[in-house]
Amino acid sequence: MKQFLISIFCLLLSAGLSAQIFSAGLAAGGNFSQIDGDLVAGYSKLGLNAGVFSQVAINNNMSAQIEILYSQKGSSSVLFNADQYVNDFRYLLDYIEIPILFNYHESKFLFSGGLSVNRLVRSAYFTQGVEDVNYFNAEPAADIDLCMMAGVTYMFNSRLGAQLRGSYSLTPIRSDIDSRYRNGNQYHNVAALRLIYLFKAQNQLGEDL
Repeated sequence: MKQFLISIFCLLLSAGLSAQIFSAGLAAGGNFSQIDGDLVAGYSKLGLNAGVFSQVAINNNMSAQIEILYSQKGSSSVLFNADQYVNDFRYLLDYIEIPILFNYHESKFLFSGGLSVNRLVRSAYFTQGVEDVNYFNAEPAADIDLCMMAGVTYMFNSRLGAQLRGSYSLTPIRSDIDSRYRNGNQYHNVAALRLIYLFKAQNQLGEDL
């Protein structure tokens, strides 16, 4: 993974040196998550999706982007944790995400696609509001989650935009003996809705554009 990230960094640096236009920004919003293979359907797990990003212009219509995010994923039997549900559970998996994307700019829209390398920082399982500390002992969650990612952004102006993004695991996040999905494996299936804010673009000399 280290060599992969170094290669991508060199690619973005090379693009930036030729284009000489850089921009950075903030992103904040929410994940609507489910886990394919946990026997429960629906994007019912709500979580935070927030962080920083940097864009490098390739040409007038294309840019490359790298992000560092805190992203809360998982699964839930109900949208809001209601005590009246006998099978109430919450499956929490939090990550530091590093998405690497290519963007196509068209008028006020920005279309994005790429990959994300995600490092697990927290895993927890709650049933009826009580954490089961032994849940992941036999079948722990994978430390690394590799996702494909695509999205669209609508820019209200040159700085502020609203973004809808989807991501799906390319590698299993966990095995489960009860799962009948893809050889007993589980995968993240996430839709994210975020606001983004862009700072002023700068050229290679650090001058505002």
